[in-house]
Amino acid sequence: MVTSAEIDFSPIAGQAQVGRFLAATLDSGRLAHGYLFTGPAGTGKRAVAVRFAQALVCSSGDRRPCGVCASCRQFSSHSHPYVSFIFAHPKSAKEDDLNSLLQTLVSDPYDFSLPWNNPRISIEDIRALRQRMSLKSESGARRVIVILEAQTMTPEATNALLKILEEPPDETYFILTSSAPDTILPTIISRCQQLKFSLLSAADIEKALQQRGAGDAGEIPIIARMARGSMQQALELVSEGISGQSEQTLELLRTCFRPPSSSAQYVTKLVDKHDRKGIATLLESLLYLLRDAWLVASLGDQLDENALTNRDVIDTLRRFAGSYQKFDYPAAIREVERALRMLDRYVQPQLVLMGLIIHINRLSGQS
Repeated sequence: MVTSAEIDFSPIAGQAQVGRFLAATLDSGRLAHGYLFTGPAGTGKRAVAVRFAQALVCSSGDRRPCGVCASCRQFSSHSHPYVSFIFAHPKSAKEDDLNSLLQTLVSDPYDFSLPWNNPRISIEDIRALRQRMSLKSESGARRVIVILEAQTMTPEATNALLKILEEPPDETYFILTSSAPDTILPTIISRCQQLKFSLLSAADIEKALQQRGAGDAGEIPIIARMARGSMQQALELVSEGISGQSEQTLELLRTCFRPPSSSAQYVTKLVDKHDRKGIATLLESLLYLLRDAWLVASLGDQLDENALTNRDVIDTLRRFAGSYQKFDYPAAIREVERALRMLDRYVQPQLVLMGLIIHINRLSGQS
């Protein structure tokens, strides 16, 4: 296997430092058996994991992945015999659905999204992996296993994976991703080289959206700011549209100022309509709405409207600021950030939303 090559990370939004490190690692041939990519959701962990996995099995001696060699063609059709992808899914998931998700994953990792709520990686998934690893591979061929959101493994699956990581076979490489690494078994982490992914800059997101031809040119800068460092959030905003997102966010804010006892039905409908990522997107938008309202309340006539993310609802924000002049905006923003952290730690969305509504209602003086 040729080792001297440059990894082509051009399809990845941002994360240049991570890309340079992995490229240098592959070029040197000094590969770790385990890698753990950590960082907030939407920062490119999954996309880089897929790209790095393909680069590891690509047979090109120049720029990897080349996309044309036999290994790359097999990878792109998710039929490579020595590449395995593991992600959370219910036991009842249909094979056709899993294959469709795998095809999306290798074609465009940013479009990959699980259709189930709170699935887990089971012991059966790791046992199946062990069975595949027991099959003899070609001499010198690399075997790559990508495990997405490793914190979703059950305790039994975690312990089974740990046994493999303790004595990994030659030329076998694990790439794990996680948006909640503090919930992963420390002994798993200690056997992996951890690479931390930072939030993307608005400029990186804007450039990536332009390269993909996603979104209206006039909305792209606004979406890049609203995404708060997440490419995935940006693409969801493109799909949903800014105006639709603004109205949903305003309705959530209005609910926070009503008696919490009357909010249970609204929260139930919201959770039924959106998965965990959808709720997170809504809370991210609420952060920007509160920030804009704070600017309107603080600056008054001196406000530069171009500084606002939600310029389309500025009249509503002015009425809000006038009605709640003593509202504690910084404390409300901290509450939303806390709610987002709880979602990342897989607290039930219904509990997160009800808690947020109660806390913001108290800050408003309405309770």
